[in-house]
Amino acid sequence: MRQLSWSSNSPAFLGVLGVLAFIHSSARAADQLPGAPQRTPILLSGADVYTVSGETIRGGQVLFDEGKIVAVGKELPTPPSNAKRLDVSGKRVYPGLFATGNDLGLVEVRSVRGSDDAGETGTLNPNIHAEVAINPDSELIPVARANGVLLNLTVPEGSVLPGSSAVLQLDGWTWQDMTVKAPAAIHVTWPSMSRARARRTTVREADATPPAADEQLKTLDQAFADARAYLAAKKAQKKTDHDARWEAMIPLLEGKVPLVVAARWGRVTGLFKPRREMWLDVAGHAVQPELDAGVQVESRPTIGTGPTKR
Repeated sequence: MRQLSWSSNSPAFLGVLGVLAFIHSSARAADQLPGAPQRTPILLSGADVYTVSGETIRGGQVLFDEGKIVAVGKELPTPPSNAKRLDVSGKRVYPGLFATGNDLGLVEVRSVRGSDDAGETGTLNPNIHAEVAINPDSELIPVARANGVLLNLTVPEGSVLPGSSAVLQLDGWTWQDMTVKAPAAIHVTWPSMSRARARRTTVREADATPPAADEQLKTLDQAFADARAYLAAKKAQKKTDHDARWEAMIPLLEGKVPLVVAARWGRVTGLFKPRREMWLDVAGHAVQPELDAGVQVESRPTIGTGPTKR
């Protein structure tokens, strides 16, 4: 049997050394690892604390425990005796940022189809849940965290009824670890109202809904009608075949989550107003239940002006 030479200049030794160097460099370049659960209270002292909802506290203190901020002030009266105290004088402390309406975690490289999971084929996909498709190992998540974004509203896309969004914390090994609230909202992509400019149009033609958009609006109208009929049949305890699409819309129809409409054209309000009650029958839902953050959200749908870009 041939024996390998392990001298410092032998090919075998240099080969193993190269492999170890590669492993070491790869480990150092790995994504940011999720943090371990906080075991000890931490008190930050001396920084300028930007509370956003109140005044800036110069030389203030911030106490957090079990991963949550529990007290903020100029001088906290009785911080825990076991708190780890950090002097951050001269620094600035901000709350974590909340980015809304993007595809973070769903798309890695837009031009690479295999890394783009932002949307599904088909027109009606209300049963698509954004949180399930999240890639916790995305290279873009550490970038967002490094810029102060700790919470994100990740939104599916790709059809007129693309599914439900989810509020995610950008720290976790799995999508279950990262999910804070799901579903956060049901989303509708308003059909494009732009017309081809190949020929001149009359004023009446310019004001009319383009044929393609009109067909998509009729599809949406029918989808909401079918979902309402499905819910009514379930409440009446009628025998109904399970339909994942309409099942996913029940929280919306019951006023438990809002409807968010993404639109890129000015003449949306006039077309949407008569559909609001036809789709949702929101007259009986004045205010939604409080969300986790303690913010009350009206059950009226929100009309957005387009997705937030990173």
